[in-house]
Amino acid sequence: MMRIARLATALAVLLPGPALAALACVDTPAALAAALDGAEANGEDDDVRIVAGVYDLPATLVHSTHEAFALTISGGWNAGCTARGTGFTSLDGGGTHRVLHGLSDATAGLAITDILFSGGSDDAGGA
Repeated sequence: MMRIARLATALAVLLPGPALAALACVDTPAALAAALDGAEANGEDDDVRIVAGVYDLPATLVHSTHEAFALTISGGWNAGCTARGTGFTSLDGGGTHRVLHGLSDATAGLAITDILFSGGSDDAGGA
């Protein structure tokens, strides 16, 4: 019986546990930019939740990574990001720059939900 308990303990230590995701709840453009920066090389899936509201972005949000981990960006959250609220989330580039620029050379999932992108501008025709 003791051998079985030791084997179970050894396997629990050696086998990978459930995949965890880094969760960021943001309510300012600066916090959103920091969450995207942090997601670039943290070695895990990321879930960036944006509190409902209109966000006037002073610069393009950038996410550039070499990691094969999923990124989820979602809007419409209540304060504290514990549940979806009744409001919406809008990211506005003010007509002067892109709203979001993403780049990855790895295979990973990207999901963007419940966010309105507006006011994006780019000389190459993108927003």
